[in-house]
Amino acid sequence: AMADYTRGVVALLEAESRLPATVREAAADAYQAREKELRKELQAACAEAEAAVRHDFETLVQPQLKAGADTATADAYRTAQTWPLNMHWATYKATTRRNGVFRLNMNEELTAPILKAVSVQWEQAFLSGLQRTLNKLQTRAEAAFTGFYPPLLDALTVAGVPASASSTLSSIRPDALMNTLSGTLAELKDAAGKQQRELSRGIEPLVQEKMGPGYVAATAEAGTGSHRRRGDLL
Repeated sequence: AMADYTRGVVALLEAESRLPATVREAAADAYQAREKELRKELQAACAEAEAAVRHDFETLVQPQLKAGADTATADAYRTAQTWPLNMHWATYKATTRRNGVFRLNMNEELTAPILKAVSVQWEQAFLSGLQRTLNKLQTRAEAAFTGFYPPLLDALTVAGVPASASSTLSSIRPDALMNTLSGTLAELKDAAGKQQRELSRGIEPLVQEKMGPGYVAATAEAGTGSHRRRGDLL
């Protein structure tokens, strides 16, 4: 493919010096017009892919995150009720003093129902759904690249460029561009997976931050009955 492309460029350059200035200008205009059309096609394909990803998140993931948070509210209360029953008072206090993390990670246990509720939607939006979107984007881009040359050849003919100079363009296959595109889309998928994991990990610190005042108040309890009051506060 690279050899075919090089031969085509050489043929065009060899012919260029023999072509009238008006033909060279017309050929340049033809290429720039076709390049502009290609750019618009690729930008439209990218915009459609971005909209599809956003739609999947807004319709699949975001509502389930809210539903998971509602479910977690009830689950968190029941979970917190078990802590003073299953933990020694000193261990319980040591945990609240350390913002919910000691031998037990309270924040992790409170976060679990949210992640459980949204796990299927994460997979649909960021794995299988994203792969379908990227496959469609690649197909559209490949079609745009492959379809770039025939109209260009027609335009060059109309511009007066001899077939001997432009005919080799018809055999060019954009394999190198396709390989680059495939690599870029693979990077996008990896980046989306990484972002998903970062978003998931970001929920627990937020829970810990919101629980902060409760941990402080629970830790401050002392004296007879403090273990029960600490559990009630938390």
